[in-house]
Amino acid sequence: MTDEEITQGAREICALQAWKSSSEDSQNYLNGNYDHTVWMRLVEQGIRKGLEDQMLQAVVDAVLRDQSK
Repeated sequence: MTDEEITQGAREICALQAWKSSSEDSQNYLNGNYDHTVWMRLVEQGIRKGLEDQMLQAVVDAVLRDQSK
């Protein structure tokens, strides 16, 4: 996943949350106007952390499979 895809995913998450909260900020997230807010940075960090954890788990699973052969 590229940085742009992570940013776009974070925009969509933030926009959905704003929409659920009946906030008028939804379009500002989708348009990238709020890319440098703390909330956007936290969501991007969360996405990156999730991807890192997923990759690490894949490596651990592969090592364990190799050891069991």
